Amino acid sequence: MNHHVVRAELEKLVWAHRYLPDRAVLLAIWYRKSDQREIHLMEAYDSKEAPQIPVIPVHLLHENNSSNWPFAEPLHHILLFSGRSQLEWMIANNDPLVGELQKDREVIFIQPDELSPSILQTLMIRTQPDGLVKGWYIPAPNLESMIQTGQRRTPDARPTVGVLQVSTLTDLDRKAGITHVEVDGRWLPSTKNGVNSYTWYTDSVQGQPGAILFEGGDLFQIKGFEIRTSMDYSRKVLSPNSGDEYIEAHLSRIPIPVHQF
Repeated sequence: MNHHVVRAELEKLVWAHRYLPDRAVLLAIWYRKSDQREIHLMEAYDSKEAPQIPVIPVHLLHENNSSNWPFAEPLHHILLFSGRSQLEWMIANNDPLVGELQKDREVIFIQPDELSPSILQTLMIRTQPDGLVKGWYIPAPNLESMIQTGQRRTPDARPTVGVLQVSTLTDLDRKAGITHVEVDGRWLPSTKNGVNSYTWYTDSVQGQPGAILFEGGDLFQIKGFEIRTSMDYSRKVLSPNSGDEYIEAHLSRIPIPVHQF
């Protein structure tokens, strides 16, 4: 089975369930990934009708030519309609499914703010790779005034871009790293096709590069991007890109004028 093809189909299935009138998806995990004969998916919901629906896990089987399932390998689909309480109960009672969800798995969708710390910790769910630094894109027209005033106050909004440093540069004034964006509560590497949706990339390509104001106040000028193919990069990110292709950003620090302190 092709990993990226299976994941894309599972994402499509989960996406179709995000906007149902009676429930919302909290967590979806593809587990037993190494099983070449069957595909396994768990979806946990926040149901608006929890008292009226089963509180035990619901097991569905999707086979080829049924339910529009495209693969010869059947899909074993577990639904937890009272997701938070069911997961908490399963964790407290050492349910075997909890062990299955901890290993040989991949998170397809998550709303981390809607899940308890115990669920996130027990299932060892990470929402960003180790070493990721996040920040906000500053377009070129706004950059000059920021440099002149020395203002480095970070916005109240959520960060818009992340960089996972991969270079071994010893120069602290330069960075090279994999660009990331937040997708469904997780920070994932931007893709070759999807990156054209972000102004921090398109502005640079069009010759008007801006900068990234990182959490903590460091300001870095965008010097350019390149597409890199690297299996090593795939081992650093939460979910590898198809073909091991990544967008690598090259950044240079913009110093803060001394007289501003």
